[in-house]
Amino acid sequence: MVYTVNSTCKTVAIPDNLSKIDIASLAKMTPAQVSAIVKTVQDLPVSRDVNVTVVLYSDDPAPGGTSGPLSAGYAGFSDDVLDKLM
Repeated sequence: MVYTVNSTCKTVAIPDNLSKIDIASLAKMTPAQVSAIVKTVQDLPVSRDVNVTVVLYSDDPAPGGTSGPLSAGYAGFSDDVLDKLM
């Protein structure tokens, strides 16, 4: 069986200056700086929808399972969501 799951969630629009911060830069920040970024994002108004479609197959393993590889649609779900958030 094949299942198509369409989901929509409300989220914030991340400002360009924050979306360009990479992991290496975050690692060099003080805890106070990271907390300030988190607070800024938490205080942003919900302003846009993120739509994601995932194709799931009945023989896909459970998330975190080790019984086999995930299908391309299932495995790409997190990447697709993150790409659309940034």
